[in-house]
Amino acid sequence: MMKLFLDYKLNESGKGKMLRRLIPELEKIGVTTHYKKKGCDVALGISKWQNKPNMPRVLRVDGVYLRGGKKERWRNKNIRKSIKQSHAVIFQSKFAQRTVKKRLKIQPLKECVIYNGANPAEYHRNVMGFDLFGVIMFANWRDRKHKRLSRHVKWAKDHPDKKCYLIGECDVKSTDNLEVVGQLPEKDLKEYLASVGSMVYLADLDWCPNSVVEARVAGLNVIYDPKCKAVKELCGLDIKELHIDNVALKYKKVFEEIQTCL
Repeated sequence: MMKLFLDYKLNESGKGKMLRRLIPELEKIGVTTHYKKKGCDVALGISKWQNKPNMPRVLRVDGVYLRGGKKERWRNKNIRKSIKQSHAVIFQSKFAQRTVKKRLKIQPLKECVIYNGANPAEYHRNVMGFDLFGVIMFANWRDRKHKRLSRHVKWAKDHPDKKCYLIGECDVKSTDNLEVVGQLPEKDLKEYLASVGSMVYLADLDWCPNSVVEARVAGLNVIYDPKCKAVKELCGLDIKELHIDNVALKYKKVFEEIQTCL
């Protein structure tokens, strides 16, 4: 068994959601996750190192801050420092890979792209009665302007023939064809994903949104803004690239490749 030190505290963020899917799949293929460094073979950091583990280090980088403020520059400096401290870097998408390297002017020692994943077995079609014309819109809308909530509301208004379900915490009111569902437990969200025909996702900037990954793995058609290069990338992939078991295999391969670095 390989012992993985995870240099990250699980939470309710998109990163935490991805890790809660990844960890059980890694265990199935012989990689156990630990939160103390002693006895571990390799370390996985998320976005930046909380500390610098004395072992082979893999950093999974979300993206980079594109604004030029003091706070954003400080955060980018930390990401750059963490990349330099890593034996390998995993990027969420090719778009993220290009943008981070260009913005930070850095070349990792070893790098690859591994997308977020989901389990297709968790989306059982017809759970609530399959509706080809049903459309789901979901994201973490609060304080995330780049998700473009107003665009989604307008899309629903412009398509009165579509029954739209807006999921996530927001201040929008329901209309004739837009049902504002609000925040949902993961189980209920999966039921909606298994019951509609399409997803609308109109953010113009993202690195690898879990919502789009989930929609694709659930078999939905995704309507998106082509300006969002990462989403365009996700929608052009072989769907197996987004299956969490395949994602776990790719992570394990990276861990194995750097085990001899120290």
